[in-house]
Amino acid sequence: MLFFYLLLILVGAVVAEKFVIRKYHIEKRRPFKLYKPVNKAHQWIEISFLAIFIIGLFIVGLGFQIRIEAYYSIGFISALYAFRAYMERAYEKESKRYMISTLTSGFSFLAFIVFFIYLSPQQVDVSHEAFVYSEDDSTGELIDIEITGKVRPNMFGEESITGEITIDEGEYYLSDVIISDEGNRPDAPFTEDLEEHFASFFENDGNQIGEIWASGDFTHVAGRVYGTNLESSLVFVAPASSIDEGNELIRETEEK
Repeated sequence: MLFFYLLLILVGAVVAEKFVIRKYHIEKRRPFKLYKPVNKAHQWIEISFLAIFIIGLFIVGLGFQIRIEAYYSIGFISALYAFRAYMERAYEKESKRYMISTLTSGFSFLAFIVFFIYLSPQQVDVSHEAFVYSEDDSTGELIDIEITGKVRPNMFGEESITGEITIDEGEYYLSDVIISDEGNRPDAPFTEDLEEHFASFFENDGNQIGEIWASGDFTHVAGRVYGTNLESSLVFVAPASSIDEGNELIRETEEK
């Protein structure tokens, strides 16, 4: 749906621009011709805007360690063309170029809104009572699992999750792994047949020590811990209070 809406915006922008140019007899710009500001003040203000935007990205991204989304640049373009429209209307109203700049600003803003809706990360904060047992069935007990983080979609419908998983009061980090139908994804024991599910590795002190799988709404969670200090890998399933409930959950989910 994301590409469909973007295509609609692109077609709408092209049609609207052609209509306005023809109706108001606006001179067409030659392709690849550099934009000419209305005056020196306009030129330096735009250069300043661009410099502030780029420096701001570095400060926010590197200084504050905040993830910068690529579509933020579309919001900047929308604001830039809105300023151009203002300057063109104020100083070159007879050229009517401000109409084209206004259209560009408006359609860019629509594209920014679409990207924001579809690509904004979703907060995850869930907790479950889970049953954990060794794969050789030598041990088993009830534990608490908490998952906090953000699910980030991309333009191709793939999703990654970053955050923390707390397993029986021990914190581990979910690594940033793209979730797709092929490539770098753990084999899921009971979620591979679901239309919406997540899978990721998690790590401790930079070492990959386990895998986690979850349904799209995180109501069902399972995983495997295979730290090097374990004689046998541990499997956890939630919500479950016994190995029988865990196996039943796996069986029911595989049948969906």
